[in-house]
Amino acid sequence: MYKLTRSSSVLRLGDGVYVPQPSPGEVTVDWQEYQAWLAEGNVPEPADAPPAQTKDERIAGILATLGKGKDRTVIQLVIYVAETFTIPALAAQYSVTYEVAKAQTYARNKTYRECVECENAIRTVETEP
Repeated sequence: MYKLTRSSSVLRLGDGVYVPQPSPGEVTVDWQEYQAWLAEGNVPEPADAPPAQTKDERIAGILATLGKGKDRTVIQLVIYVAETFTIPALAAQYSVTYEVAKAQTYARNKTYRECVECENAIRTVETEP
């Protein structure tokens, strides 16, 4: 019997040996035995599920993707400056409400929008049980 792994090798359960998939053109006895076992209609056990990520690992992933590698402090600073200075100034300049100016800033300012989306994603992770 065999068990799939999260790599290209399989685990032979009888002796605990990992059987790597050979490179193209390479032949190994262990891989041929595995292929013959499959040809007989056998099915390997599924691979183990990857370990669950911690909240810190998930937040690091969010910062790397949505935050484009920015430090969280930088993201929070961009949001703070926009919401404390830029948006109120735009609201006064164009005689619109703060919420209208905020929505327009979100729609037009890519950096602000990315930072808000990143911070919202992080807060979602932080509030999960």
